[in-house]
Amino acid sequence: MANKWDSDNKGVSGDVENAKRPLQDLEIKIQDMLQELGGVTDEMRQLASGKNSNHREGFETMRRCQNLFHQFTSDFERTKIKLDSKIKRAMLLGSKHDGKDSRW
Repeated sequence: MANKWDSDNKGVSGDVENAKRPLQDLEIKIQDMLQELGGVTDEMRQLASGKNSNHREGFETMRRCQNLFHQFTSDFERTKIKLDSKIKRAMLLGSKHDGKDSRW
């Protein structure tokens, strides 16, 4: 027989799991876009370093795109870590508050 603690805990963890699903879908989409952007950046680098590319302007544009790609990737990873931390915190707080609605 399940006690009150078990049933309350399942409710909180279920709510958190339901909240995580859209975030996981968004995470996959962002990772796909970053991967695509990384591929474009690599292609730009190859074009900028090719035999027919003696233009400094093209190289500088490619360099800016690479910097943006790295910044986007870094921001994404930092945001992902923060969200994971908040989800874990919500699960911990929810279980300590007998299944009461905990906002993160």
